[in-house]
Amino acid sequence: IALFTTPGSDDEPATAKSFTARAGERYTFVLTGEDDLTPADIKVIDQRSGYGKAVYLLSAFLAVFMIVTFLFTRERVSPPRRTICCATCATSSATIRGSSCC
Repeated sequence: IALFTTPGSDDEPATAKSFTARAGERYTFVLTGEDDLTPADIKVIDQRSGYGKAVYLLSAFLAVFMIVTFLFTRERVSPPRRTICCATCATSSATIRGSSCC
């Protein structure tokens, strides 16, 4: 496994380095442990941009899954049956929740 060190630094060699880069400034790294690695194989990763893209992607998934959940959810609990009484019928035997309605 390749190890990175920074010239002039007392840091321990590591497999990755994380730091804040300043515009227009040159950086030098010493890489040991990989003989066939070329400068073209090394990439600078913009973590801020990657994090933003990940949040957008997860937001899109959330929106799609919420819509799918809403469209395919059915009411499983039925409300109690209500019998409607005629207002002119004083002797109706219909009930609402167990009590006489007329």
